Formats: sequence, C-alpha cells, structure tokens
Amino acid sequence: MGALVASFAWFGRAARAEAPDATNTTFALSWHSRARAACVTEPALRSAVAEKLGRSPFADRAHADILIDGEESAADDTRWRAHIAQRDRGGTLLGEREIHAKSCASLLRAATVVVALFIDPNREQEPVAEEPPPRATHETVEPSPNETAPAPPPAPVVALPRPMIAKPSASVSVPTPFQLRLGAGISGETGLLPSFSGSVLALARLEKPGSRLSFDWALSYAWPQTLEQGPVRGHFSVLEQRLRGCVAFVDARVIRGDACAGGFFGAIIPRTVGVLDRSDAWRRIGGPTAAVAFQVPRGPTAVRLELGLDVPIQRYAFTYVSNEGESKRFYTTDRTAVFVAFGGLHTIL
Repeated sequence: MGALVASFAWFGRAARAEAPDATNTTFALSWHSRARAACVTEPALRSAVAEKLGRSPFADRAHADILIDGEESAADDTRWRAHIAQRDRGGTLLGEREIHAKSCASLLRAATVVVALFIDPNREQEPVAEEPPPRATHETVEPSPNETAPAPPPAPVVALPRPMIAKPSASVSVPTPFQLRLGAGISGETGLLPSFSGSVLALARLEKPGSRLSFDWALSYAWPQTLEQGPVRGHFSVLEQRLRGCVAFVDARVIRGDACAGGFFGAIIPRTVGVLDRSDAWRRIGGPTAAVAFQVPRGPTAVRLELGLDVPIQRYAFTYVSNEGESKRFYTTDRTAVFVAFGGLHTIL
C-alpha cells in the first residue's frame, strides 16, 4: 500500500459502535461509473475484497442486510474519485467515504480497503507498536550526602496519530438505484406506410447500474407520404410509441448489447380524397415488438443502434371505387413492420 496515492474522508455516520456483526450480516455490492470508460469494474472489486477477507462476503441484493454502493468519476485528466456508502434495507445511511487516486490500480486498492472495512470494521483495530525511550549511555553519578538528587525526568509522551475527520462535502453525489437517460434520433421503417418511411424519435432509457435489466420508451413520428391513383389522393403518416424491457447479452466496458421485447401502439394518420370508409379517421395500430440493440460507449453520453420488428394485430386496407364501378385497393398495411433506429442518449439522473 506504500505506492497507493489515495485519500480517505470518513463521514462520521460510520461509528464503530454501530458497525454490523460481519459474521451474521449479509452484504450486497454495487459499483458503477459516471466516466466515459470505467476505471474499476464491479467483478474486479468483488474479487479483490474476497481475496483480502479470505472469503466471499457478498449475497444477492434482494436478500442482503447491508447494501454497499460505489460510484466513480473522473476528477480531472489525471485523477479519479469514488464515493462509497453503506445503507441498511430501509435506506438508512450507515456510513460513507470518498476516495481519490491517481490511477485505476490505486483506486481499486483504495476501494478494496474501504469495502473490506465496511464488512469487517474490526480490521482497523490493529495494535500500534510503541518504541521504548532510549536508554542513557553515560555513567550514573551518585549525589553526595549533602546534595539533593535531581528529580527524575518526566516519562516521554508518545503521541499516536489521530484519524483525519472531514466534514461531508456538498459536492458528493449519492448513488441512485437507477440511471435515467434521455435522447433523440432518427429511424426508418417499412410495412406501415405505402413505402419506406423516415421518422424522428424521442428516447428514454432506465438502467440499473450493475444489472443486465433495463427499460426503454420511444416516441416516433413518420414524415407524411403522398400517394395518387387518378382522382384518388392520400397523405399518410404514423405516430407510434414503443415500451419495452431489455436484457443485456453483452455487458462489456465499452459496449452493451440488449435484446428487447414489449409492445407498441399508435395510429396511422390519413388525409385522403376519394377513399371509402372513414377516409380521414385515424387507424389505431398496436401489437408486440422486439429488437436487438447495441449501445456505445458505456459513459454519460452514448449512441444506440437497433434493428427491430413490429407485428400489428390489425391490418388496414384503403380502397376506392373506380370509374368502372369496381372496388380497388389504394394501399394496405403489411403483416409485419421492420425498422432500424439510431439515436444519442445522455444521462441526466
């Protein structure tokens, strides 16, 4: 630890008298990064703590008594900082620390020490070795009977180092159980309108740090298309929403791959002349949807690319009557709609 360049700030709630019994208490660990590229990963920290304690102290988060959450961020171009807090299942803060380091290796070692002390605070109670005062090397001169012996010198006072106690900093951010990302993008789709259509997107994602599970929502509006067949004309657009749950099948430091499934709903918006059966009435659409998506990088700002499929429960056919009195099809929606989307996201919470 001599090469470790890190500073610890102890925020007084973690009093030793309130420390849990490490032998009977279960712990859960969560670690996430606000940096563009993570410095410390949760698996690496788990492994380092287990090696330091000589056992694996962690349990499933749903059944743990104490929840330990860590969040790292880049202090500047050369330094890292991390905030680590422990709470009980009711959300009560039991203790927190902030650490600073000049390298990822130093940050990992410092985080390992903090988490290990949260789990087993008795590791701090190591005896302080005190050196005895040096013995005198000169001969002792006995005083004469008429002289009074000088008083012995006072015993040396050994000053033990005291831990530095810092006031909580207002800039320390408490880790949140979920991250909210908002963004915008564009998409292309075929199957709902007469031809391939382009759309603008509004995006939102809810991600839980350290978990492969996430949720997303998208709102799209397709640019209107015009279709003409003789005296029959129509302008068509689509307003659509998707709500899905996603599971990451790739969860690396620089990329996340998700398999998503859920439902979509919306409407086809027609404005027609000469079309039969409610020519300007909105046609409601809805059904299941699924997609495969890739998101890079894994930082506060990211881009996301996905390929998906909508399966409308109901199809619509727009028809008209020709001059010969025959009923003819103007256009019909397909059984499936394939889309590709690209967007940018930024973490706001």
